[in-house]
Order: sequence, then structure tokens, then C-alpha cells
Amino acid sequence: MQIVTNASKHMLELVTRIHSQMKDIILKENPARLDLLVDQCMMQHQEQQQGSC
Repeated sequence: MQIVTNASKHMLELVTRIHSQMKDIILKENPARLDLLVDQCMMQHQEQQQGSC
């Protein structure tokens, strides 16, 4: 039972830490061309895939 209690406390600490970090994120709306945004995302994804091989 102690193992479950310790694991629960650890998970709660992790969630609390993540939640506090998310409060620091500020989102700003900007007009964007969807086609260019998708192209940029695809290029970044391809670069990451090539770097991980």
C-alpha cells in the first residue's frame, strides 16, 4: 500500500509541476496562411525524422 501512496504523491507532484509551467505559456493570435504553416510543420518533421536515424 505504501508503494501506491508514494507513486500517487509522485504523480501529483509531476502534474502540479506541468500545470504550473503551462500557466507561463501565452498564446497570441496572428493571421497565417495555412498552406505555409503546414509546409513549415512538414519540413520540421522531416528534419527531425532524418536527425533521429
